[in-house]
Amino acid sequence: MLKDTDGGPASFLLVEDDVFVVRALARKLRALYPDAVLREAAGVEEAAAIISHEPIDVCFVDLFLGSDSGIDLIEGFHSSQVRTAFIVLTSSSVRELAARALQAGAIDYLIKGGFSDFELEKSVTFAVHHRQRQLVAHKLAMADPLTGVANRVLFWDRLRTAIARSQRDGGRVAMFYVDIDGFKPVNDRFGHSLGDLLLQAIAERLGHGLRAVDTVARLGGDEFGILLEKAGEPPDVRRVAEKLRDRLCQPYHITGATLSVGASIGIASAPCDAGDPESLIDVADQRMYAAKRLGGGVVDA
Repeated sequence: MLKDTDGGPASFLLVEDDVFVVRALARKLRALYPDAVLREAAGVEEAAAIISHEPIDVCFVDLFLGSDSGIDLIEGFHSSQVRTAFIVLTSSSVRELAARALQAGAIDYLIKGGFSDFELEKSVTFAVHHRQRQLVAHKLAMADPLTGVANRVLFWDRLRTAIARSQRDGGRVAMFYVDIDGFKPVNDRFGHSLGDLLLQAIAERLGHGLRAVDTVARLGGDEFGILLEKAGEPPDVRRVAEKLRDRLCQPYHITGATLSVGASIGIASAPCDAGDPESLIDVADQRMYAAKRLGGGVVDA
């Protein structure tokens, strides 16, 4: 059985406005993958909505969908973090256009009415495994190699997306700029190896109590960022930051040593403080330094 990235049955989306092509392809897929989930869409807009909200493993897309092009759908999702792999459906007379679809991000193409069950299974297997490798490579590129949390590039990208979503749908986005007080003396006294273990423990504590939609990132050295999507009112956000600071200040027991550090946290929110990622990070950074000048703690205004 072909499995998705979570270990469940695979899911397919058929984007084709010819009902006979859809029925023929659906029969082949059900015969090869009886446990798979099959969805259908007649156009690009409908298909984009499904891919945005459902875990689709493979999308079979026709190159011509009325006034729309299947290439538009591929380009819209190829560079994102969705797990969908695209296989183009085309006629034998438009292979050049199919090649353009491959350049746009499709993983394979099939000639309508001209492929066997073996060729279909081979194409699906290749598409799923290739896309999974792409996602793993993307995740590694966007993760901090020491702590495993997001790196600065991914944090900026998620912050940008969250701000754009809040501007469209309303709501508030908050971020914390966290600096670890007293980390350098610990690192100097016990060495970089133990310092690295301490940073890993700090990153783990930062993730406790946060929601799955929130993001923890290492911004550099002993500085971390936290993104809170759909943040609550300012007093609620401040309470989250204060609980986080209290958690970070608890002693760390690492390889026989008991270590203590503090934390200075600056809070900024969109749209109140800024409307773009760079400005929001700058505001939070300035407030973090204000907290540090006060001896550590939380500053939100």
